[in-house]
Amino acid sequence: MSRSVSLLFSFSLVLFCRTASAQNTARLRELFFASNSESAVAVFAKVSSQQNLSVPIHLAYMGVSSAMQAEYASAPWNKLAHFNDGKKAIERAVAIDPANPEIRFLRFSVQSNIPALLMYSENMDEDLSLIHAHISKSPGIERSFWNKALNVMLVAENSSTAQRQKIRALLSLLS
Repeated sequence: MSRSVSLLFSFSLVLFCRTASAQNTARLRELFFASNSESAVAVFAKVSSQQNLSVPIHLAYMGVSSAMQAEYASAPWNKLAHFNDGKKAIERAVAIDPANPEIRFLRFSVQSNIPALLMYSENMDEDLSLIHAHISKSPGIERSFWNKALNVMLVAENSSTAQRQKIRALLSLLS
């Protein structure tokens, strides 16, 4: 009897942790898409830093929020520190879960919106290819999220014409 109770408790705990992680990810997504001002980025950074950073997607969102903070830092060395911290976190997340299209979207969004002199744009085509494969082969994808994500990618400052064409094609797949 106690073994059954123990198994049931373990299963319930795993289910609770997965549900909490999914809710946290949804909150991070919401904050990411709303990060259009210094105060919104500050909230995003605070919330993302309080997540379980052993979860790769949470680590990636924390990295993006750190990179976003660079825009609002006053001193050049603070800008670079925020950017470097964000880049390290994003790259760790990619290394842990390289097939995760959401993590790849986050890296693309950073790489396509930073100054070229930072020389951090080498993965954009690779990330876009992985996202393309995911969207075209996954009938049950989260259309609302990917619609927003692709629109963010479409207006990125440093994406190429070819990348924008692929993004438009992906948007038409979602329609």
